[in-house]
Amino acid sequence: MIYYREGDLLASDMDVIAHGCNCFCNMGAGIAKQIRLQFPEAWTTDLATRSGDFAKMGWFTVASQHGKRIYNLYSQYKYGGDEVRVEYNYLRLSLDGMKKDLQNDGIYDRVSIGLPMIGCGLANGDWDTVSSIIEYVFGDKDIYVYTL
Repeated sequence: MIYYREGDLLASDMDVIAHGCNCFCNMGAGIAKQIRLQFPEAWTTDLATRSGDFAKMGWFTVASQHGKRIYNLYSQYKYGGDEVRVEYNYLRLSLDGMKKDLQNDGIYDRVSIGLPMIGCGLANGDWDTVSSIIEYVFGDKDIYVYTL
């Protein structure tokens, strides 16, 4: 189930934070920029991938810093412009991969997961669509979506 919270996701008590990323390793705007500045290890893991590689779509990189796990979910290829940049099928695949990663590490049942309104800011996605994807993937877990 999705629960909404007002406030700063990055300053929250969430164990896991995930956000949508493009495939060009810039993390230059929106929450990605805030993550790059506050959790530089997340950006370092992004930079370790090949910039512009479409094969990243539907996958993720992950870093641990300040007691949190940060997932970069490759759910949009390009960035900028007014068109919808989030690709819903790749967002679902990225979230599936993140869930399996947490399950494989044996911590899925113990961690709290916080998200922004992923894909619905600079990527211009539709929240009704995104929230239904989140509920589909995490139907067995409470997810906290932070709004400012």
